[in-house]
Amino acid sequence: MDPHADLGADGPSGSLRRQFANGGYRLSAGATITPDKDSASWRIDDAKTRRTYAVERKARTPGTYDVCYPKVIAPLYRTDIALKKPSKGGDLLFEVSTANARATFVQTLFGGAKFSFREGQRVLIKRGGMRIPLEEFFDEDPPLIRFADGSFLEGSEYVSRRRQPPPYPKDKIEYWDWTGTIITEESQGTAKRKSSIQYRVIQELIGGNYDVVFDDDDSGEAADVVAVRMEKEEARITVKFYHCKFSKKRTAGARIEDLYAVCGQAQKSVRWMETKRSSDLFNHLLRRDPREKDSEPISRLEKGERETLHTLVQMSKSLPVDLEIYIVQPGLSKALVTDDQLRLLSVTETYLMETYGLPFGVIASD
Repeated sequence: MDPHADLGADGPSGSLRRQFANGGYRLSAGATITPDKDSASWRIDDAKTRRTYAVERKARTPGTYDVCYPKVIAPLYRTDIALKKPSKGGDLLFEVSTANARATFVQTLFGGAKFSFREGQRVLIKRGGMRIPLEEFFDEDPPLIRFADGSFLEGSEYVSRRRQPPPYPKDKIEYWDWTGTIITEESQGTAKRKSSIQYRVIQELIGGNYDVVFDDDDSGEAADVVAVRMEKEEARITVKFYHCKFSKKRTAGARIEDLYAVCGQAQKSVRWMETKRSSDLFNHLLRRDPREKDSEPISRLEKGERETLHTLVQMSKSLPVDLEIYIVQPGLSKALVTDDQLRLLSVTETYLMETYGLPFGVIASD
């Protein structure tokens, strides 16, 4: 093939044009194609639209999504997206990350919503057989950004809540004694640090009536800790997500910034109610186990066996699955909690209840 062949519909590369059209993209008549020997793909330069694409010579199943960093390719379901350094007056920065790579993007609002790469590793998203810069994907399908007052932004469309819910009841906040825990230390890691918040939560749950306690911490997690109980008499399955977050300081207080990220994680939990199959969560846990340390497998199961997860996959096909959401922030003091913090907690609870009726709990310090 001519390394600069025209992508006309009747030319030798017309199939690539059709492939792009099926993916929802249009190429101008002057777009050129160049073979890339290193990546076994075609490089397509479209001068008219000022865009460059990479298309695999052998396309994967249409509709699949992978996030591609220079040295890492990760399925979209193992990728995290989160606001970075949120503030009332600053840029809307957010980070897209996997366990081994990350990139920061910024959304500008004036003159129409536009996304641009800020720092980190450049990222492409693979859509079937096509790869495009992630910022261009966001231009077409922008992430939903929720604010502390319950309003949200999708691209250039801002929607506010007509009525604010009442503050979260202070007496509903559960407090634990965090003696022996460093509240600025979130994850137990593969070393299972006993001073971490996550380790404390896991130990509390192991002593409870659960069939599975699972450490799902890392990019693409469902939650930091997942606890599952088979309710045999009621013929249903109960799942509890525990989202843990480190404190900004070593003592508990009334810092609203201690709640932003963990409340966002709680709200994103609804995605597990949007899947077509209840078994998806348990298959997710099976895929995540084990993780590796120095090339050695380490099980994420803190209680229960893999066989139990296989059983849950089958049971969930015929039994209802109830999901409960908890946030764990020992940097929050129940005694000192402010009205702004209670309103943020209320917005989170209201969202979970209005979408899928998910119970919400808060675990803090006294």
